[in-house]
Amino acid sequence: MFDNELLRAFVFVAEERGFTSAADRLHLTQSAVSAQIKRLEAQTGCPLFTRSTRAVSLTPQGEILLEYAHSILGLHEEVRSRLGSATRPAGVVRIGVSEGFLRGWLADLFRQLKLRYPGIELSLQIGLTPMLLEMLEEAHIDLVLAITCAPADRGEVLWTDRLVWAIAESERVDRSRPVPMCFFPEPCPYRAAAVAALKSVRAKWRLSCVSPSAAAARAAVLLGFGITPLLHSELSPGLRDVGDELGLPSLPTAEFCAWNQAQTRSVAVQQVFEAVRSSARRGLARPPSSERPLEQ
Repeated sequence: MFDNELLRAFVFVAEERGFTSAADRLHLTQSAVSAQIKRLEAQTGCPLFTRSTRAVSLTPQGEILLEYAHSILGLHEEVRSRLGSATRPAGVVRIGVSEGFLRGWLADLFRQLKLRYPGIELSLQIGLTPMLLEMLEEAHIDLVLAITCAPADRGEVLWTDRLVWAIAESERVDRSRPVPMCFFPEPCPYRAAAVAALKSVRAKWRLSCVSPSAAAARAAVLLGFGITPLLHSELSPGLRDVGDELGLPSLPTAEFCAWNQAQTRSVAVQQVFEAVRSSARRGLARPPSSERPLEQ
């Protein structure tokens, strides 16, 4: 029978694709985690990881074990919980979420958290990234899941996606006239990034639509009101990237990040933060075309 602590270390290294980040999550040294993996490899009798200069990856045997490790650890937690021997976190966890995070995986994750931790009450605040970070700084919320186009100060990057200039498939723009733009109200990271890019090449543009949501901005673009900065993974049917065609400047990479309020980081907040982190690292949250930062 495999040691649960070794399996947990194995799962964390697999999710992080590196020993350093896994050690941070386990609150251990990198050498201690390496030793745990060596012990597990001795128990299984086969190598579980291959190592490169930038990251580690699972061997075929490691892929098989990872499937079972998730099940074993999950069953172990379920048994402990049902027997009443586990410490059940409780309390309200106030989560701030920007619209780009509101996808099916997050709803699934919240449902799982409610089942696993019935004592935790989740509270949701939806808004723009700057507003949510300000609320976090003032301790009005405990955790922020949001998108930024600037370096994530004190935030953890979960995955990235590139921004493109989106326009309706059937639309054509007269480049001799100011380019029509559909934006969110300020402050918005996409709008700020787009305006800065346009300003850097002195491009002439005009505001053709102000939208309160991503869905409304997409609808305005489909109706032919202009161009909007959009994640590449969200180029739905009827939209295309018009950046190269119009000679528009490149847009920055959008970073999907998580921030937590250290002063209010209760056990309940830690559990929710770790669940979000784990889900993202396992690739459940990322769209197919997005990328996950490799461990340096």
